[in-house]
Amino acid sequence: MRAKVNGAERELSPGTSVGALVNEMAADAKAVAVAINRAVVPRKEWSAVQVQEGDDIEIIAPFHGG
Repeated sequence: MRAKVNGAERELSPGTSVGALVNEMAADAKAVAVAINRAVVPRKEWSAVQVQEGDDIEIIAPFHGG
């Protein structure tokens, strides 16, 4: 299955949860937020929400600067 993650097409296994994707992509899963198709996915739902074919996923990490 294909989905767009942070602007790049990725091949994902069917049934991939948001939590599994975050663990694969982010060094510190506690410091990120996730949106699928522009809708924020609450952290408590990450293990239950599965990525679907064609989803547009943004994994957003805070950064310091000014």
